[in-house]
Amino acid sequence: MLNRFKQTIKWWRKKYVLKNEVENQWNDLQISIVEEYVLNLSTTCDFPELVDEAWDAQNVSSFKQELKEVFVVPRLNNFQETQNRINKSHLVEAFLSFLLRLLHHVTDSIDYPGKDRIGYLEKELRFLLTILGDISWMLCDSHEHNAEFQNFLAEIEAVANLAGSMVHSLLFSTARAFKKTDEDLAAVFKHIHLLKTNLQSATSIPAYTAPRTSIVDSILILDSLVDDLKDLLKRKDDRIADVKDQIRRLHKRLMRLHSSINEMRSPQPSEIEELKEPLMRIGDMAYQAEYLITSFVVKDAPLWYVIRRLTDLNHKVKHIGKEFQTIKQKYQRGSLKVAENFSAELPLHDKRNSEANEVTIGFEEKTTDILYQLVGGGTKSLQVISILGMPGLESKFGKEEVLVEHIHKTLKGRRYLIVLDDIWDSDVLDELLRCFPDDGNGSRILLTSRNKDVAPPNSIIHELPFLLDEQCWELLEKKVFGSQTCPPELQGIGKKIAAKCFGLPLTVVVIAGVLSTVDKVQSTWEEVGRSLASYLNGENNSVIQTLELSYKHLPDHLKPCFLYFGAFEEDKEIAVGNLKRLWVAEGFIRIEDRKSRENIAEEYLMELIDRSLVMVAKRRIDGRGVKTCVVHDLLRDMCLKKSKEESFLEYLKSDNYTICEKGHRLRALGDSATLSHCQHVRSFYGDRQISSLYVRDMRLLRVLHFNYIHKYHIFGIDYLVNLRFLVIKNLPTWIDRLLNLEYLCVESSETVYLPPSIVKMVKLRYLHALFAEYGEDWSSYQTNNLECLSGVTIKKLKDEYLLKCSRRLRKLKCKYDTRGITDKRSYPCFDLRFLTQLDSLSLKFYHHRRLNLRKFGFPSNIRKLTLSESRLRWERMSIIGRLQNLEVLKLSRNAFEGERWDTRDGEFQKLRFLQLDKISVSQWNVDSNEHFPKLHQLVLIACLNLEEIPSEIGNITTLQLIEVKGHCQNSLVESAERIKEEQQDMGNEELRIIISTTD
Repeated sequence: MLNRFKQTIKWWRKKYVLKNEVENQWNDLQISIVEEYVLNLSTTCDFPELVDEAWDAQNVSSFKQELKEVFVVPRLNNFQETQNRINKSHLVEAFLSFLLRLLHHVTDSIDYPGKDRIGYLEKELRFLLTILGDISWMLCDSHEHNAEFQNFLAEIEAVANLAGSMVHSLLFSTARAFKKTDEDLAAVFKHIHLLKTNLQSATSIPAYTAPRTSIVDSILILDSLVDDLKDLLKRKDDRIADVKDQIRRLHKRLMRLHSSINEMRSPQPSEIEELKEPLMRIGDMAYQAEYLITSFVVKDAPLWYVIRRLTDLNHKVKHIGKEFQTIKQKYQRGSLKVAENFSAELPLHDKRNSEANEVTIGFEEKTTDILYQLVGGGTKSLQVISILGMPGLESKFGKEEVLVEHIHKTLKGRRYLIVLDDIWDSDVLDELLRCFPDDGNGSRILLTSRNKDVAPPNSIIHELPFLLDEQCWELLEKKVFGSQTCPPELQGIGKKIAAKCFGLPLTVVVIAGVLSTVDKVQSTWEEVGRSLASYLNGENNSVIQTLELSYKHLPDHLKPCFLYFGAFEEDKEIAVGNLKRLWVAEGFIRIEDRKSRENIAEEYLMELIDRSLVMVAKRRIDGRGVKTCVVHDLLRDMCLKKSKEESFLEYLKSDNYTICEKGHRLRALGDSATLSHCQHVRSFYGDRQISSLYVRDMRLLRVLHFNYIHKYHIFGIDYLVNLRFLVIKNLPTWIDRLLNLEYLCVESSETVYLPPSIVKMVKLRYLHALFAEYGEDWSSYQTNNLECLSGVTIKKLKDEYLLKCSRRLRKLKCKYDTRGITDKRSYPCFDLRFLTQLDSLSLKFYHHRRLNLRKFGFPSNIRKLTLSESRLRWERMSIIGRLQNLEVLKLSRNAFEGERWDTRDGEFQKLRFLQLDKISVSQWNVDSNEHFPKLHQLVLIACLNLEEIPSEIGNITTLQLIEVKGHCQNSLVESAERIKEEQQDMGNEELRIIISTTD
């Protein structure tokens, strides 16, 4: 069918458009919209192919009539394979969205005299799409059995089909056929008026029947909506003036509910049986409120409809508030039923795998240490030894269950060993520890946990690492073959299977159990290797059940943060800074007094790390936290599994019809992305190239992150008033319409000119561009709230004045380009001392003269500094050396000039990391190890002229690493090796030297 469609358009253009006999030119975007819609629907239309020569006016006219099937709501029986997920309302919504996308581009390609009426039609169809999304949202998946809703849906379908017929006629019209288009439009408007009249006069809108929001999203959306409504009520916005009283009333009632839930934090609300169903209903109501208010703000829903629906929601929230008061009273009396402990549901043989304890691989040194602490050394007082690790690691030390009545009486006066396995809660541990007497006789308590916070403050903590690939293979071989050796023909595939276990002993044991029961031949083992995921992810598998136990015990506020890891690519390191900003944008982070949301997000991440659910990949060079992190493949698989169950995250494939339930976060996988039913999507991102993206109806979107949009075809962003996080290829002039935007990244290889309207974006905190300049039309010096600015170029004195409007900056990465300045009065002075909150600064210079340091100044609180092409004299290094908080210094490409650098007393007292990259210095003199007393790492890259590393550097007690890379003199490498030998002779085995030079 698509080939016939393309042939029709080709013939149409050749026959009429080139001869100026039609007004419509069928642009490429309209063609791609039809193609994507047909492919997405997988329609069963079956048209015979015709050769090019067969295309004439009669054939085209015939096919135009057949093509009308695309311009009506699809029949449900066209979707036999996916009918269990798709219902009629989905198809009507998809069709309305298809028509709106076509109409959006019609005004650019047609000279129809009634264009204003086309605009009015768009508005009316968008209203129908909005209320259909609102009403169908309130009903359960079986709403096809709701007669009232079905009648309403039939009316909308009739209007949609009339509109489709009109659009079809318009797209294939000649000037002589516009009269037919006018008649079709009149019929559509008549039916829309009748439908709206019926809706307004109805005694009620189709009733809510069952909750659909998951527990995870329910608590999340309530937290987020309470904060958003508070901000909205503060805003002076004429658009919401008529509904402000309704919003204020709703906010007050939601605040009471929010407060009641917060008072019931132990046990967490999601584990209280009587709270689960009310919480899901609250989530539904919060979603509906957000959807309605946003629809009204972007003018997709009329005032009468929004007032009516908000009145209805206020009534329901008031009613559920009374329910919560009853539940709260039960909570205070302690009579609420808590969900049964998940671990109690596991069979005993799944909880304790005795076979896993027979072989100990990879923890020999830890085992020796723990045995010594248990029976040999240490204090005579009662000592707690804590073993921490990801689920499956602790299995190598054994598990015992001690159920003793009258524990204290039984143990009094005796020397004992107590094993407490898989402890989750520090409060529970505190209660248990009071049962164990401390008689000063060397008694010990050994506990295992996945949560670092559980370990008592004075306990000895052993954090178990993951096994190396060779250790996994050693364990696998012993579990399968015992004391025998694996046959040579199986060793290759066996090692590959072991590597896929990613260091987790429990996984190795499970796979060993499978390999022990199959034929020990290469083809069979290769089949097991190909099917590894199915063995590990089976519903009855103890690995998955064990991992799900970790998820179940997470606090409610950490569950969405953990599930979000499923949105990232497998085996890829995740940048923590970006992760935290995404969590903030999604609304995962609870606002706390006197704490920034980024700092709270950091605490959330560290809690997940301490619970052994997230692994540190790289730490920051200043030692202050984590730079990148990763999740184990099995945990990521579990994230995806739970995300699907919770309607939290959906992977979008280009060849599938996409049903996007409310709350979904979407990640695009294919090379195109047609979104047919996505009014309730909260985030959408991907890194594959797509032809175009239409997001006009994704009004709840908070995150939009696409790295590759072909020809920058992205439409409707200016209506995404909830957007917090945006990655885009070009910067539109209307960017200030996105009042809630906090993070903006413009990934254009061309220069982006920052418009003055950016200062109106009071919530914008992060602005990143590859190449950016202040536009010439800046006239206001209004302050802004930017905290991070990256990629901007300062070219003249006025630009520096504009930079002074960003006094809250904590991170600045910019370029100074003075090559085009001839008037010294316009020359920037490079004095950045006004940025009193600045923490990180990166500067690159483009100029033909050496900097005048009398006009140069650094912020005194700066911790990280990167300089490039600044051409300073080494004598002026003291300006940097005296920065009292400086911890990281990177100098590259002529940052300093001259042959000799002499360090001085009292400088660089807190410096931890020093990098010299292509610096031309020959002699570096350090008279004392007190010149860099806190230095941890020294990195030298392509320092061609540097003769040697000062020997005093090796005597710095904190030094951990010296790295020499790129082109350099042999004497420099020899000095590094000499320092290592000297330190080894002094007993220092901790200093590492890495040499990776090139000839």
